[in-house]
Amino acid sequence: MAGAANRWWKAAEIPAESTTLDNGLRVIAHRDSKAPIAAVFVAYHAGSARESRGKTALAHLAEHLMFCGSEHAPGSYFLPLERAGASSINAHVREDYTGCFEAVPTGALDLALWMEAERMGWLVGALDAEKFEAQRHVVRQELIERESQSYGLVPRLLAEHSWPPEHPYSHPVNGLREDLDNLSLEDARQWVRSCFAPTNATLVIAGDVEPADAIERARRYFSDVPPGVALKPLQVPPPAEKAALRSRVVECCAPAARIYRVWNVPQYAASQCRALELACETLSGGVGSVLWRALVEEDRLAIELGGEFRGRSLGSQVVIWVTAAQGRDPRAVDAAFERELSRFLADGPGDADLGAARMRILARFLRGIERMCGPGSCAEALAEASVIAAMPGFHAARLRIVESLTREQTIETARQWLGTPSLRLELRPPREGASPKP
Repeated sequence: MAGAANRWWKAAEIPAESTTLDNGLRVIAHRDSKAPIAAVFVAYHAGSARESRGKTALAHLAEHLMFCGSEHAPGSYFLPLERAGASSINAHVREDYTGCFEAVPTGALDLALWMEAERMGWLVGALDAEKFEAQRHVVRQELIERESQSYGLVPRLLAEHSWPPEHPYSHPVNGLREDLDNLSLEDARQWVRSCFAPTNATLVIAGDVEPADAIERARRYFSDVPPGVALKPLQVPPPAEKAALRSRVVECCAPAARIYRVWNVPQYAASQCRALELACETLSGGVGSVLWRALVEEDRLAIELGGEFRGRSLGSQVVIWVTAAQGRDPRAVDAAFERELSRFLADGPGDADLGAARMRILARFLRGIERMCGPGSCAEALAEASVIAAMPGFHAARLRIVESLTREQTIETARQWLGTPSLRLELRPPREGASPKP
């Protein structure tokens, strides 16, 4: 068994070479020759947490503007890479960073690097009112569509009610429509100037490349990009172990009552987070988890149950949600949840449950890094280790700790942090005749 485990952990390692260019750009290169493709992932160390009050959606809007052409590469950013055979071109915003990425045939790596360098250094001069308004309309439609879906208000509600109002994470990652409508072209230009600069970025090149050669190519294309000014670290107080419970009930477009519980816990690099991640997975990691067996299979109070450990640089969260079965009173679901959580915190998990949770965490990571590009991919894992944890090889170290945690260590940390949630949020279908929130 130990030998098999060691082989698994070896597969979780992502060997890479790295350097920092004279202009401050951190470059990380990893070789994986299973396919003749190369992934380019640029993580700008500025996500929604950098937005000021009243300026949310700015990171989301700027991410869209990244695809509208630069001074020396006008027009759509997609077309040249698609013609070169790119299989993936996209971007996304997280609380801690903005990621831009593409996967191209190895022969098109120079093109991808040149275009990324172009928009890193020469995007502002190409931004005009027409592009700004066109992308603001696209972002607005995205926000409307997301919020109109079942439980679509959850990201906003969780952000607003689980964090203190002054916390950088207290608004949704994609922004608020009311703030989007008040943004100006100069707001967008200033964001790009201050955030999208080499000194505030990490470039990952992963795939069928020699690391040393990939780094030299990056040096060739990015060395002339002005370094910019380093962003100041965001400072927030550590989460309180006994934070006061916030409870909210909201009627919205929900097909069935759903209850969320959120615990604010330490930042992702903190050692306690490994035990909290394992406890969250043991409790709520889908079919077969402790809460699933009790609430869905045995009591038949719920039809769905899930959980997520959300690791972030300024503070993480444990989020567990349960959807009540038709005709079931949410109060009964609440009572059963509290009973099982109390039992878990008092007695601890069984060895079988703990082992299954470990393997789910590992398998999920391995499935992700099988892909070179995109969310959860090998390239993003390398970028996150640099941006969120500031620790090369962080994910492999994280998984080794998860594997080595004892039952006693796991439950001791769970008792410390999961006794009282920071937020209990209940979403209900609208009452007959009432107008639900979108």
